[in-house]
Amino acid sequence: MKTNIKAWRLAPLFLILTGGLFAQGTPAASSAPVQDTGTTLKKDDLIVLSPFVVTSDGDVGYQSTSTLAGTRLKSDLRDIGSSISIVNQEFLRDTASTNLEDVLIFTPNTEVGGLGGNFSGAQGGNPVPEQQRDSQGGGVTRIRGLAAADLTRDYFITDTPFDAYNTERVEVQRGANSALFGLGSPGGIINSSTIKADFLSNRGQLKAETDSYGTQRYSMRYNYVLNKYVAVHVAGLRERTKYEQKQAYSNDERAFVALTAKLPFGFVARGSYESAKRWGARPDYVPPNDGITPWINMGKPVFNSPAEAAAYYRGVGSIVPGVANSNFFTPNGSSAGYNFVYGDPTKAASTYNGPSFIRAGRGITGVGTNTEWMTLQPFTDTQIIRRSGGFRSDGSKVAAGTSGFWSNGSVGEQITDRSVYDYRKNLFSGGSSTEFADWVVYTASLENSWFDGRVGMELSYFNQRMNTSGYNALQGVQERTIYIDPNRYLIGTTNGLDTGTLIPNPSFGKPIMGGLSQGNNITIDREAKRATGFVELRAEDFMSKNWISKLLGKLTITGLVESNSTYDEENYGRDQLDIRTLAGAFSGGVINGAGINQADARAGMIFALPYSGNVNFLTANSIADLKGANIGGVTFGDQRDRPPGGTITGWDSVSKTFKTVYSPAYTLRDNHHFPASFSSSNSITKIDSQVFVAQHYLWDKAVVLTGTWRKDDQSSGSVGAPQNYPGVPAVENVFDPVYLAGPVRPLHDDASEETRSWSIMIHTPDFLKKYLPRGMDFSVYRSKASNFRPSGGRRNIFNETVAPVTGATEENGFIVSAFDGKLQGRFNFYDTGVLNNSFDKGGVSSSEGILLNLVNQLDNPNNVAKGYTANDVKAVLPPQGVQDLNGFIPNYAAATATTNRNSNDTGTQDFTSKGLEFELTYNPTSKWTILMSVAKQNTVTSNTYPAMLRYVHDFVIPNWVNSTFAKNYFIDDLSTQTLSQVAQSTIVDPVLQAATEDGSPAKEQRQWRWALNTSYKLGKNHEMIPKFLGNVTVGGGVRWEDKLGIGFPVAKTSAGNLALDPTHPFYAPSQTFADIFIRSEYTLAHQRRLSVQLNIKDITNHNGLVPFLANPDGSKYYRIQEGRLMVLAATLEF
Repeated sequence: MKTNIKAWRLAPLFLILTGGLFAQGTPAASSAPVQDTGTTLKKDDLIVLSPFVVTSDGDVGYQSTSTLAGTRLKSDLRDIGSSISIVNQEFLRDTASTNLEDVLIFTPNTEVGGLGGNFSGAQGGNPVPEQQRDSQGGGVTRIRGLAAADLTRDYFITDTPFDAYNTERVEVQRGANSALFGLGSPGGIINSSTIKADFLSNRGQLKAETDSYGTQRYSMRYNYVLNKYVAVHVAGLRERTKYEQKQAYSNDERAFVALTAKLPFGFVARGSYESAKRWGARPDYVPPNDGITPWINMGKPVFNSPAEAAAYYRGVGSIVPGVANSNFFTPNGSSAGYNFVYGDPTKAASTYNGPSFIRAGRGITGVGTNTEWMTLQPFTDTQIIRRSGGFRSDGSKVAAGTSGFWSNGSVGEQITDRSVYDYRKNLFSGGSSTEFADWVVYTASLENSWFDGRVGMELSYFNQRMNTSGYNALQGVQERTIYIDPNRYLIGTTNGLDTGTLIPNPSFGKPIMGGLSQGNNITIDREAKRATGFVELRAEDFMSKNWISKLLGKLTITGLVESNSTYDEENYGRDQLDIRTLAGAFSGGVINGAGINQADARAGMIFALPYSGNVNFLTANSIADLKGANIGGVTFGDQRDRPPGGTITGWDSVSKTFKTVYSPAYTLRDNHHFPASFSSSNSITKIDSQVFVAQHYLWDKAVVLTGTWRKDDQSSGSVGAPQNYPGVPAVENVFDPVYLAGPVRPLHDDASEETRSWSIMIHTPDFLKKYLPRGMDFSVYRSKASNFRPSGGRRNIFNETVAPVTGATEENGFIVSAFDGKLQGRFNFYDTGVLNNSFDKGGVSSSEGILLNLVNQLDNPNNVAKGYTANDVKAVLPPQGVQDLNGFIPNYAAATATTNRNSNDTGTQDFTSKGLEFELTYNPTSKWTILMSVAKQNTVTSNTYPAMLRYVHDFVIPNWVNSTFAKNYFIDDLSTQTLSQVAQSTIVDPVLQAATEDGSPAKEQRQWRWALNTSYKLGKNHEMIPKFLGNVTVGGGVRWEDKLGIGFPVAKTSAGNLALDPTHPFYAPSQTFADIFIRSEYTLAHQRRLSVQLNIKDITNHNGLVPFLANPDGSKYYRIQEGRLMVLAATLEF
């Protein structure tokens, strides 16, 4: 990796430096002094001790000793019988960690996606990289190989990503924990504790950071004591992140303020407010798909006219004898709609706007009996294998019966030669794919305690208003594919007649990408109200102080009542032209039927890509012949994040000529999402909770018993936008008054569950400690906990309510302490099970498209010629629950149908995970701190797709696959696939394949991991340290990851069926990472301190590709690793 920290990028660091260097040399009396505020403060005024707040004040090095995670009250970590990792400020600083991706690579049994992450985030055999890029919460996560973690902010569920600029500490709680959330992820939670205002001093810091790629990050904090009653703490962030993929970027701006006020009668009020926005085009961590090799393998077909392309598409045997060519090629761009073609990568504007397909029956001249025009692109080899029944693009065939086991996600065979396409230097979308988020979060609390802190209460409030959106023209398996444009001409002529001179295609024979432009817009608003109270009872309050009272110790009872409400509005869209304008110009005003339908109005974009030199792509005989082509990403990316609209060329089926018409292009950003939205829903979820926690300290705290009872009641409601916009059937009506009114009250009662947890911790009694060497202490514990995640309206394929996700965890372990607490180690052995986890590897939502096309294709000329009628369609309709789930409304007379699928439909899968987690912190001296962790996990799946299997065996196979009607009824406009073929490939194959994985290890599982981090304060008097470096601290870490399970071959079972063979897994290699840092600190005048820190992350420079998925033949898909990254920071404390 080239290191390119340039001098001008260091300027902000030197600006901080000038804040105090002129006065260097005056020693500071205190690093955190109380400055004059005009009010004389007594010692008791300085600190507001709270059982509801944990700060970093008691942390020593990387060692933290208290948490709220066990009981909702501040507790010693040693008394908690479950697995909790605490990442404190010193660790965040030393490792230059600022976000979730930075943190989770260090904690045991936690995984996070992204360039710097430790897994792909695909969570299955059908990877969709956009899930990681679109995740606004900080990335796709997984704990213990089970499920994504819930994110919390000061222990309130949140969707906002944490950042170190206002974070006190990060706590990772693994497994179920009723005390925290009886409902939530069975995997666990990741909590970020925000900074609080305190009365210790007026103090602050300014920090500037940059890295190898020119990132500019500026943050500040300042705690100000207004008077003896009020303190404020403000923080701010401005970040412009850059990446090695030069078109990628991420911008982040946030402002935060916290307030603490001491009120009469001992009450303390706290509040906080954050306003933030993020936007950018984040890097893609998966190389683009290879569409060049399949085209070469198929003989490099080129099409000398759109009519010739259509005839080729309709043909059979051109590539493999007896196999339809449509299994190898597909219409390009938006497929059935219109494309904005950017044929010149040196110009920002589109060079042509027109269709990629003119349907049969529109009066266009064809070749032979065909009356269609098309422009085509090749499928990837993976798609070809799945569509053709096992044939590759070169005509060879995979093992019989295994084609359905190949990946069906957005990733196929990839371009991995960086001289052909440099995936490290280029974001293939070029910034045309963008993400946005903005949010406001505010909190308030009021607390008090009485009787020397033995009785207390807290009232707290949390409010989140968050909006996110993402827009991507290159989302999906075809869209992520670079191919050579085989179309010599575009669809259009110079004189408007179909016999006229065709319009040349400027990108013919050159590399291009393209597809249907899509997006999402999501609003998630949360409100929570919580009341917490506790009482501490001591045996000596009720009896004389003697051995019995000592034995009985003290009991703390905590009660909590909480109400949570979540409003979720989701819009998913495909960019559209104005269907009424198009119909008026090209079909005599007719919409649907023989006229323009919604698919015809879709807007896509096709991009010619830049490349180096005078490469003749048409003469290449393998992709190896293209070495040095240096194909680049989409140019002018940030100007191409949406179809621009404009003058469109199209075929008028009335006048039988090409005509032009002006049409705007609509995205979800326009016109209240109309007409781009195709799936819009509003939902409200309300959860009322009651919690009781009892913690009993017996025998001088030698035995700690903790028990929790929790009851959660959930109700919810949802409403979707109907597809009934007046005058435009099959277009979603986002202006429908019922939809705009939101879910109907009262809400539907979803679940009412009670969960319990308990733990017993036994410490070495005081009278035995004196016999242990070197200040040792020893503790053992056992715990059991459970939680659940209500269905939230989840429905199975039959429209039945899906039972809540439930989790249960058993943990056993021991804690070792030595050297008077300087060394602390926890060994935790766990067994976690998850039931009814949401799971969709394909097939769940496929019935919607089949239902639509069963009716829409009644007027397909090929189906009409076979004599099929509405009665034949009615005879193969699925159970009523399936129809209701998809909102299926047929109009047989008009050969049209509408659907409004419930987006909460899902399949389910169960998991069990067993393993261990070991964490050790050690402070050998006041200058040296060490943190080590070791983790093992073995996660296995079971009971996959129970409802879908019943649907497949009882209905789909007999009616939609094996029936004579299904084998002969075409279900697409192109008449290339029958009902049987589509049902087999989109429902039966993915469901049966997923079911064969029962008993197999979870995808992307590394059985073992360990990490070691340390720092040492050399000071300024060490003989090896030049004086100009000041007080020097050095440190670093090593992380090792076991080999990675990425897939299985296919073999016959004892019953003779084909299934994945978990006894012969495919692996990716183990990996070892090393990081180092050095920090110089200077004591300045006026009680200031300056530090300059250099981190080198992954000094071992893993800048290659790592496999994350294998197909049954062992062929692999890869993700990109970040590689070495240098981070330079300057911090001024004052």
